[in-house]
Amino acid sequence: MNRSMLALMLLGCSAPLTAQSPARPGPHPLDPLSRRELEQAVSLLKQNRVVNDATVLVSVALSEPPKARVLSGAAIPRSALAVVYDYGANRTSEILIDLDQSRVAGSKVVTGVQPMFMPRDNERANEIVRRDSTWRTLLRARGVNPDTVTVGGYPIGVHGPAGATDRMAMVWAAGIKAYLNLTQGRVYRTVDAGGPGPGEAVSPYRTDSPGATRPPLPELIVSQPNGRGFQLSGHEVTWDNWRFRIGLAPRGGLALYQVGYQLGGALRPVLYKASLAELWVPYGDRGQHDFYLNAYDAGEVGIARYGDIAMSPADCPSQAEFVPATVMTFTGEIKDVERAFCLYERDGGTAWRHGEDGRRQRQLVLSSVFRVDNYDYGTNWIFSQDGSLELEVVLTGMMNARPTQRTTQSQPWADSSYSTLVAPRVEAMYHQHFFSFRLDLDVGGPSPNSVVEMNAVSPPKGPANPHGNAIMLRESVLATEAGAQRDLNLASHRFWRVLNTDVHNGLGQPIGYALLPGENAVPYAQPGTRLLERSGYAKHHLWVTPYDDAEQHPAGDYVYQSAPGQGLPAWTRRNRSLRNTDVVAWYTLGITHIPRPEDWPIMPVHRAGFKLVPFGSFGPNPALDLPKPGEIARP
Repeated sequence: MNRSMLALMLLGCSAPLTAQSPARPGPHPLDPLSRRELEQAVSLLKQNRVVNDATVLVSVALSEPPKARVLSGAAIPRSALAVVYDYGANRTSEILIDLDQSRVAGSKVVTGVQPMFMPRDNERANEIVRRDSTWRTLLRARGVNPDTVTVGGYPIGVHGPAGATDRMAMVWAAGIKAYLNLTQGRVYRTVDAGGPGPGEAVSPYRTDSPGATRPPLPELIVSQPNGRGFQLSGHEVTWDNWRFRIGLAPRGGLALYQVGYQLGGALRPVLYKASLAELWVPYGDRGQHDFYLNAYDAGEVGIARYGDIAMSPADCPSQAEFVPATVMTFTGEIKDVERAFCLYERDGGTAWRHGEDGRRQRQLVLSSVFRVDNYDYGTNWIFSQDGSLELEVVLTGMMNARPTQRTTQSQPWADSSYSTLVAPRVEAMYHQHFFSFRLDLDVGGPSPNSVVEMNAVSPPKGPANPHGNAIMLRESVLATEAGAQRDLNLASHRFWRVLNTDVHNGLGQPIGYALLPGENAVPYAQPGTRLLERSGYAKHHLWVTPYDDAEQHPAGDYVYQSAPGQGLPAWTRRNRSLRNTDVVAWYTLGITHIPRPEDWPIMPVHRAGFKLVPFGSFGPNPALDLPKPGEIARP
């Protein structure tokens, strides 16, 4: 039984799909849980003894109802899904809570999995290592009193015993790494990995030192004296021709729902849901020191559960409107975040011009940030008046640096250290970030959609190319899941188009949206290794699957100690048909970070992303009717 089956026990059978959801009273079925609902869910779990002294409440979130049910406009009970872990029994359970009826509606034990990181992991890790004689002896040999050391647990990932079902972790202190069996309460392996000794540490970043800031430039003011151009009603946003809803999940953070673009009086669906579905960060260190770093910042800890999602004054311009949210943190605290997201309009540059006739456009930005330990990430969904939608990831924060004896690096980018010296006695390791974005594209409606790959080619010189300058476009329908595991190709300007075969524009072409890639990378983890096989989604830049309510996480629902091949590799073995159905595109965005000295101590922002642009959806340029420069709405 999966999460969707649990939900169907409560919600009943699905209704036929429709392109738009009728208005309904009360919370929208896709709205995040409110504080009242979170408190109600926790109270019910305690009343029913599901949460007690022996168990840990890992997470509580909206139980997302089946898509067909939402689009039908039928009444849908509000429900929550809780994950609970019993340490003594080593048992993970999912509990479905009917919030309308104030009752526990269903439960199941999920066998062979481990839930996300918990504070109890740190507590148990400290208890275990403190009584381990080998660990204590190794620390004393390095001049460290073990009674003064506090360790933090780290997900063991692929570095535990293959097939282990007990809950495992690793800890690190003064160069001594300990591998722990948290279920059995013991250290099963210790390693003196070298690395920093007593008193060696990377100096903390400070901004309060004299001369830390340069003289400011003259004040820059962005003003909207006649008010904002967007309307925010609950979680629904209306701006220019765009309509969409804002969602939030503990695991992936910000999500977009029911995105549509209105032209000619009709609201045309573009996306049912767009979300960050996974984030894997492998490090390229070769020795015993930091090779183990390969966290899943979404699946192992939860972006809105573990990370800090509160926005700072630097994240949004002065005219932004902040959107609040309520989250349950990994410690079990229900927390109100007044500045969880922000919405703002900005100048979008020239929309189009010819000669002296032209138009300038505006853009709407929905922004979020999250910090997971040393790294700070942001996501910006950028809506443009020409019908295009851009996703921009923002990476900053502090690199995972470590002490070193080196003070100079004569060949800084060609030596064998697998790292860059970024300051005297400080080095930062080469690493990668692999984001997976789940894009449930409903172009003109959820079905019938198909995905077409577009490749530009130059035929050999001859009858088809007599002057050697011809450019042809070759289209191929991605008909099955096996054939839809695709990679970027710069030589052929490869991109993909999602089209609706039942709806055509005035030229007789099926309407569509194109996925245009930006910066990307391939994983350097070697084929066949547990490291890469556990992160199989990163093997390809694009995957396409037919819609399934249960398929939400490309590396699997539970990735803490997960077995290789979960998620997309497992689903796509069925090789389901992708022709004229409801399709989901999974886009892998990879970034390879080769540190620079200029990345220290706090990294300048690095931006990467992709675009979704109309490709035959609206006929003529949808920005042709923009007002002339100087024309503004009056109150």
